Amino acid sequence: MSTTQLLATSQTEPAPNGVAGALPAFGAIPFGLSFVLLWLSPNFSQTGLIIYYSVAYIIYEAMATIVYMPYYALTPELTEDYDERTKLTSYRMLSTSSAA
Repeated sequence: MSTTQLLATSQTEPAPNGVAGALPAFGAIPFGLSFVLLWLSPNFSQTGLIIYYSVAYIIYEAMATIVYMPYYALTPELTEDYDERTKLTSYRMLSTSSAA
């Protein structure tokens, strides 16, 4: 699912807790499993490995979109004030970079 499709779905599909809560919860386990797929080393031929890792990476990126996009879209939902959004984004980025 691309980012555009995810955003379109989030605007048209109502969820009881909002899309920002439903999609990350729905995608957490598949996201973790897709990450594991990237580190497996199956006994395939060279061509098989290229196909395997290409598909595994596409699945990983799709799951990452489902988990991350609602998180990024949450800031505009919290406040309409530009300065507050800037502060929230700054705190989020500081927390993300200090946690890594």
